[in-house]
Amino acid sequence: MLAILCCWYSLKIAIKILRTSARVIQNNLRMIIIPFLQVILVTIWLGAFLYFLLYLLSCGTITVNEVFGLSYRTYSYSDEQKYFIYATLFFFLWVTAFLVAVTDFVLIVAVCSWYFTENEDKRGDFSIIRGYWWAFGKNIGSLLFGSFIIAIVWAVRIIFEYIERKIQNNNGQMAPALQWLLKAIRCCLDCCHRFIKYVNKNAYCQVALTGESFCIAAMNGFILILKHSMTFAFTSGIGGIFNMLGKFTVCILNMIIGFLVLQYGTSLHEKISSPVGPMLVIFIISYVIS
Repeated sequence: MLAILCCWYSLKIAIKILRTSARVIQNNLRMIIIPFLQVILVTIWLGAFLYFLLYLLSCGTITVNEVFGLSYRTYSYSDEQKYFIYATLFFFLWVTAFLVAVTDFVLIVAVCSWYFTENEDKRGDFSIIRGYWWAFGKNIGSLLFGSFIIAIVWAVRIIFEYIERKIQNNNGQMAPALQWLLKAIRCCLDCCHRFIKYVNKNAYCQVALTGESFCIAAMNGFILILKHSMTFAFTSGIGGIFNMLGKFTVCILNMIIGFLVLQYGTSLHEKISSPVGPMLVIFIISYVIS
């Protein structure tokens, strides 16, 4: 209680930030479209990547082997082909991280535009098109650099998981000390990933506000977090609680509506033994959407 009283000013700022965030969403519901656009872009990119990756994998030398009268084919690759495959996999991670960064940046630009043009007489200018124009026309270098760092972290985590799987397959039951070491390394990599994602988002905010390059924006954003650490902590903590409550409220309301429709709106309740299964499906779908 004493800690809250000592940080009362930071708590008031955090509450005002969350209130403003709610106003942004309430007045600009079209911002919900942006994550769907991200899913579409990532899906298209995934399909194109798989096509070219399979084409690249088919360039290896085919060797026919026989075991107990059955033949099977294996591919062998030269060092140059392996480098191309590894580079293609990393390029996939990089472009995927870039598409996610573009979505974050578009939302940041739209919210900044709304905030600085909103007043009592005029509705804020929430422009999604401006966000994409700034992302690809003015700040693409900063987004590419930030997503490059994220792609490196993803690649390191994938390599670590591959090495751990190899150790498990070769050793069977691992020693407790080795298990603890691997868990500690995974925890450190996860913390590093979360830290870089957090710094990147704040850097993108600085880029949208000031037009600075990524490194300068990341440094200024990090210094801003240190100077107002309690405000950021309260905003993240209270915001996380409200987000969780909002998600569960949406899920529970959808489950209630689904139960009423199932019981009184259709005759399907006569064909099922228990509504628990359909309600669980409704809860999962509602939670993912919310």
